[in-house]
Amino acid sequence: MTEAVNRALKEMPDDFVIKPFLMEHKSEVCGIIDTEYDEEKVMKAFKNEGYTEGLAEGHAQGLVEGLAEGLEEGETTKLIKLVYSKLRKNKPIEQIADELEESDNISGISEIVGLIREVTPNLDMNEDTLAQNVLEKLSIMP
Repeated sequence: MTEAVNRALKEMPDDFVIKPFLMEHKSEVCGIIDTEYDEEKVMKAFKNEGYTEGLAEGHAQGLVEGLAEGLEEGETTKLIKLVYSKLRKNKPIEQIADELEESDNISGISEIVGLIREVTPNLDMNEDTLAQNVLEKLSIMP
């Protein structure tokens, strides 16, 4: 730090009013700078601040993504259970889609029906277990 003060004083124009004072009290100036400015501490503080901000941003993003995935899974589980209930009443796919207001998603309803029949051909499984099995199959499908 002393080197930096010496260089600053050397490069400072002679007509600067404060230069004579700084030259006379150079050792005190260096001491103040050394005690007031510790580059390692400052860099560590910036690093810690950046880490904390990054951690908070990552946590918030993960929370939002996790919530979105949880909501989507919950909606899919509900849809599977509703389709299963209607399928057990021998309703055709088109009617199921219509009653669930999924007429524009007949292929999706058809896929769920196919997976339900694959998991429980006799339609005699507990709906929670069935929904979990169908969800697992949906998650491994491309």
